[in-house]
Amino acid sequence: MSSDGQAPSGTEPPEPEVIPERVWEELTGRVVTSTQSQEIQHYLADGMEPEVIVWAIETAVAEGKRNWSYTRGIIRNLFSEDGGPCLTMAQVRTREAERQQRSRADPRAGPIDTEPPAITDAELKRLEWMDMQRRQREAERGAATVAS
Repeated sequence: MSSDGQAPSGTEPPEPEVIPERVWEELTGRVVTSTQSQEIQHYLADGMEPEVIVWAIETAVAEGKRNWSYTRGIIRNLFSEDGGPCLTMAQVRTREAERQQRSRADPRAGPIDTEPPAITDAELKRLEWMDMQRRQREAERGAATVAS
């Protein structure tokens, strides 16, 4: 940073971090309460990535559950995994892949197929919706950066 408080030319300010509270309000249309904000901050302080909390919010909304108790349940389940808490998106993706593989596996069928499982129409719609929401937020952040 230069003496006039401006970033040196040729460098861009860092992209703003994902803010779970803002995502909650955008996706549910509900204002975050102080209790919800404190819970989110508690999970962040315990090392959970903001993207993981956003994933939990998106998952709840995609399942038609726009209430905090359902979202909190998803987050708590991520924290209390048998193999340890899922604090990063990489851990969440691994957990979800294993969970889907287990749910599709027939115990009488023998070894689990190494091919990735086929995705259902409902899962595809959910993933497309989540991707659309993410792209929209990124575009809004980009427009806000350009405007300022």
